[in-house]
Amino acid sequence: MVSRIELGYEVTPVIIDNEGVAIVHPTFAGGNIQDQDAISKLLQTSKNPI
Repeated sequence: MVSRIELGYEVTPVIIDNEGVAIVHPTFAGGNIQDQDAISKLLQTSKNPI
């Protein structure tokens, strides 16, 4: 369902859980990607909202 959404601008939808595991990702599905800088920042922000 997610892969059928047209986002434009060559965007790829990604869904991760709160532990950094990629639920939907073109190459890392099922893997933990929390060590990637952007994902790490996203997880930190979601755990400690401003």
